Amino acid sequence: MDSIAVATSIPPRMSRLNAGREMGEAYQDLCVRSWIENGFRVVSINHPDEIPDLAARFPDVEFIATERSARKWTGRDNPYIADLLQALTKAPEKVLGIVNADILFERSPEWKARLPSLIDGAIVIGQRCNTSSLQDGVFLRYLDGVDCFFFDRSFAEAAAPIALPFAMGLPWWDIWLPYLAVIRNRRVLVVDRPAIAHLVHSQGFEKDHVREFSVIFAGKIIDECDHAAHALPDAVLDAIPLCREVAAASDGSTTSSALHRVAAGLAAYISSFIRDTVVQFGSTPSDDAFHRLEERLAAGAALLQADRLSKEGKWEPARRAALAALEGAPDDHDVLTCLAAIAIEQRDFDAALPALSKAAALKPESTRVLALIGRLLRGQAKRQEAVICFRYLACLNPDLPDAYKNLAVVLLDAGRRDEADLRLKRAISHWPEFTPAFDLYQSMRKDQAVGLPVIRSLGGTGGTLVAQLFSALPDMVCLSETNPRSANLHGGALNPLLQLQKWHPDFARGMQGFHPYELGYPPQFGKFLERLQSVTQARGYQLILRDYNYADCIGVPYVWPVPDDSSLDLAVDGRFVIQDLLLVRHPADQLASLRKHEAVRQVLTASLFLDGYRRFLGAWPRSPVFRYEDLVAAPEETFRKMCACLGVAFDGRALLAFSKVSSVTGNLDRLSEDRIVMPERSAAAHRAEEELSRLPEYGDLLKKLGYEGRQAR
Repeated sequence: MDSIAVATSIPPRMSRLNAGREMGEAYQDLCVRSWIENGFRVVSINHPDEIPDLAARFPDVEFIATERSARKWTGRDNPYIADLLQALTKAPEKVLGIVNADILFERSPEWKARLPSLIDGAIVIGQRCNTSSLQDGVFLRYLDGVDCFFFDRSFAEAAAPIALPFAMGLPWWDIWLPYLAVIRNRRVLVVDRPAIAHLVHSQGFEKDHVREFSVIFAGKIIDECDHAAHALPDAVLDAIPLCREVAAASDGSTTSSALHRVAAGLAAYISSFIRDTVVQFGSTPSDDAFHRLEERLAAGAALLQADRLSKEGKWEPARRAALAALEGAPDDHDVLTCLAAIAIEQRDFDAALPALSKAAALKPESTRVLALIGRLLRGQAKRQEAVICFRYLACLNPDLPDAYKNLAVVLLDAGRRDEADLRLKRAISHWPEFTPAFDLYQSMRKDQAVGLPVIRSLGGTGGTLVAQLFSALPDMVCLSETNPRSANLHGGALNPLLQLQKWHPDFARGMQGFHPYELGYPPQFGKFLERLQSVTQARGYQLILRDYNYADCIGVPYVWPVPDDSSLDLAVDGRFVIQDLLLVRHPADQLASLRKHEAVRQVLTASLFLDGYRRFLGAWPRSPVFRYEDLVAAPEETFRKMCACLGVAFDGRALLAFSKVSSVTGNLDRLSEDRIVMPERSAAAHRAEEELSRLPEYGDLLKKLGYEGRQAR
């Protein structure tokens, strides 16, 4: 029988829990031994510093040194896939392969007997069976990736030059390799039996790596397809639009959450496609980790069904599925905790207790068990014991955001609202993307009037200066000229999410799940503000909005017909109590200022302007009015009154620091001015005065605004 060479990268250290107990180094030994016992010659690619100790531990493995690695992504010396492929091109064996270092192979002579006849014109892959206990745990077939690959030399030679920067321990390369084979006219064969097993562990890479390498993957696939010399199969052609959508995100126009959704869809599509052809070699019955494999796989499928039904709130069917899983894997920690969680939801505490006791015996320090014990105590109205349990969980796992959220819940039950508030603020501050903490924090305040300071104007009233002043206040987050109608105007310059990402990126991290283009829908805009209010408040900041009422009251040329209502008020209705002020300016100066915009100059007549002013003042008849001219004449006095009106703490230092603020929109020509002065009167203002004076309603407007007898400046 032909021999087989497999390349991997054995890490210098490994940590793995088996049935709740550490067996990292022993598990690595077990994996390597399973490869050798199946007739594989093992080549491990490692950094030179790692090889001496590893070579002493694994004398039957050939170690090849490489200086380059993906350290800039992982912080470790993970070798590039290109280096594994390059090493394999020099191997004398007919069958070549790549194996993840923590994969355990089922012993079977079929590997050596069948692989040589299958790799001609094909690539053979295996997908792992995940478990938390090699002897007793359920098996869950992992269908979203690949852990072993077998191919011939010609494929290795073709893939090696184009494999950078994919690397071991980083995502997407395991999908790229079989998909490259499809594009290169090779079949993909999936071996399910004999099987490969894997002790589950936390993910070794970050979400950002998933997104970044999805873009790299998409670019490589597009390039391959563009240069293909033969007709591509439909499965490839159907994926190209998704690839292009992912690749386009590299220009920064797509939010990370949206990219993640598209990338996940692409991965799911390709993963389903590569399982089209499944082959079974057969296996030899054994009493090792693969004993009762089919029963344990069935138990794993039942566990997944129980989890899915639980998420849908279908507790009784979920319980039946969990009991079916328990029958196939009576000592599996995940099955026991799933059953306990369902019983707690059904308030069947007598059924939950034995499952929890057994799970705790298997993994005494399990965060899942401790959290369920806390929920059980809460359900039994043992509030003080529940507080102690969740406090212990938070101390034991200070990096577990759920612990703080659960502690806040039981503190609220116990009437300790201030303590709950403190815990939630800590969770929100440390984990901005942890939405359950935001949701609970918001629900705590539904019975409280949450104020939202808003500056309203039609534009051309010195709003840029006012936004600078408020932004210069300590611990202030100011969004500028934004509302649902303006969110997608001017290339997104007025979009609140894009402003946040540009001006306050730390706060933007807490806004996962929102996309800039959906904020033109008022209810979604309101949800966005509600989340942002929680994010800012939890970190001791205050949110303030500068509204864009031109779109609401005048419209042209951006909105037509004129809406004559407030899209911001529609968005925040039932969510906030708005504390607002109206910012005005002498109408002639204001009209001249608005007409500086090329798009507005051609369409904004004096009559349309006055109609818009009538709508503006009529929409908020009780809101206090501030004149731009008064702010220029008496900056400190007027700004102090503005702050009091909006419920914002005044700080005179803002009057000295405002010129350093550039995170605003509007007239940016005067941003660098460090003094508040009235601009020179323009000829355009004089012409606007003449136009307005011809309209009979102009005099009433001047009187209403307090400009009667005043000339435009």
